[in-house]
Amino acid sequence: EQRDLTVRSLKHWADESLASLPNPFPVSEAELNGFCDWLEERGLYQYYWHFRRLVDLQNRDDPVHRAASSAEVVGFATLCEMIANEVLRDQGREPRGDTLPRKLKKIFNTNGPVDLGAMFDRYYALTNTNRQSLPRRLAQIARINAGGPHSPVLRALLSLWVIRNEGAHLGLLQFDPARIVEMIRILSLASLMLWKAR
Repeated sequence: EQRDLTVRSLKHWADESLASLPNPFPVSEAELNGFCDWLEERGLYQYYWHFRRLVDLQNRDDPVHRAASSAEVVGFATLCEMIANEVLRDQGREPRGDTLPRKLKKIFNTNGPVDLGAMFDRYYALTNTNRQSLPRRLAQIARINAGGPHSPVLRALLSLWVIRNEGAHLGLLQFDPARIVEMIRILSLASLMLWKAR
């Protein structure tokens, strides 16, 4: 049941956001089931847990449910890094000791489907929330047009980067349900992009 819910949600977002991207990023329903098989083979069942919990929480807006939703986003962002770890292992590389930015650079390099290394360096400052809030940084990232047809990939990965950092170090308690859903959408797309790049 949770897997079916996940596939339905991912299909909606993938059809909306990935269908017009260059290969290998568009995702068919069969590939979504392949993604779920891949997650299960690696024991990453928490992917389903996050979707189930967020559906359970989506129609509530009180302090307890906001805290629970925020915790799910933080967990989901960490899970996306775990997916990056598994992609690197699929490529015969050990992720231990690398930060998320280094992992992204290793996956999206000249050997991957698109080389985003220079773009990660160019927009590195947008992943820092010391002087600007996470919502402002996400809005700035959403306006990036660099990267040609791969600019949505760049935006999703930079967003993953900044959400994961903010969530792990400062938490996400100030966000309303609409922003939480948008972060889940972004993280979902980033997880698929990572998997497609393996």
